[in-house]
Amino acid sequence: MRRGLMAWSRDEIGAAVFEQRVAALVAGMGARAWDCVLAYTDLTRPAAVSALTHFIPYWSNGVLVVSPSTGATLVTTLSRRVADWMHSTARLDGLVNTLDLGTGVAECLPKANGAVMRVGVVELASLPCSVAAAIRKTHPGAQFEDASNLLATALAANEAPGGAVEERCKAIAATALAAGSAAAASHEANAVVAAAEGAARNAGAEEILLALATDAAADPRLRRIEGGAALGQVFALQATVAYKGCWVRLGRTATTGPPLPWIAETDAWFEILAGEITAGALARSALDAALPRLAGASLDFWRVEAVRAGLALAAVAGSAPFPDRNPPPASLFTLSLRLRRPQGWWFGATPLRVAPTACPGSGART
Repeated sequence: MRRGLMAWSRDEIGAAVFEQRVAALVAGMGARAWDCVLAYTDLTRPAAVSALTHFIPYWSNGVLVVSPSTGATLVTTLSRRVADWMHSTARLDGLVNTLDLGTGVAECLPKANGAVMRVGVVELASLPCSVAAAIRKTHPGAQFEDASNLLATALAANEAPGGAVEERCKAIAATALAAGSAAAASHEANAVVAAAEGAARNAGAEEILLALATDAAADPRLRRIEGGAALGQVFALQATVAYKGCWVRLGRTATTGPPLPWIAETDAWFEILAGEITAGALARSALDAALPRLAGASLDFWRVEAVRAGLALAAVAGSAPFPDRNPPPASLFTLSLRLRRPQGWWFGATPLRVAPTACPGSGART
């Protein structure tokens, strides 16, 4: 369950943005002769419906029904008691609160333009069977097709890179990392986690997920901290922050004592690398070109993540194994790296943007 304040700031992102995205989706539906598009949402798959309406479920689930005649109607299992709150935090043309999600969706579908109902579904595999069954009960022979690429295209055409929401989310993540690193002198992982989460919540985060490699010399892998753990001299901290539909993952290597020159050197190298990728280089080719500039460094792990349909952070490229997915046309990406240097392990993660013609993951994979 989301634990932070969930509200809609129209100064950060106005209603016109969502209206344009829905209109682009409707236009694409017409070209495919679809009667409507459905997008399922729950706490683990908030991105598609959030991008179209700003709505994010703090729990429960729902289906957004988009059609030329009715616009964007959200069918949700949340109680009618929160209907006013939902309208205040989302740009919706209609809202249906129901205990029977499948029947509610079926009753919201428009009339079929042809002999059978043709339905586009964002992430077709995520549509609950009960919803599909209810639709086929009222619309026998209904045909379902995947609409994930259509959604990605509609969003890419109506995206405002570097907007207020994105910048605020980055700032919250950076605040969390700084607070966690400042608490490292305690040598206690719990103190780092508490400081990072407290700073993020105070800054307005709706959610923050923290992971630590408590002693990078012994084990550089990140994990959730449950119970107490002591910090080694070098540790890694990763903060994943959600804010008004935007997710940002930020990570750095830090110390419990004085700064170490080799970590500062690697941090500077990583910042330059991120700038080169943003400027148009492909992720893997940029890595291959940049590694020789860092003395004694070898690549242990890399991953590129992006918003993909319902998932806020989905792997689109990286060290094997990773899901075999095509990168979205354009998006806010996250690059994560783990390097082995003569002095020890280093980890970093940063958000970046890449032009549609230079999506991360194109080219060689390892």
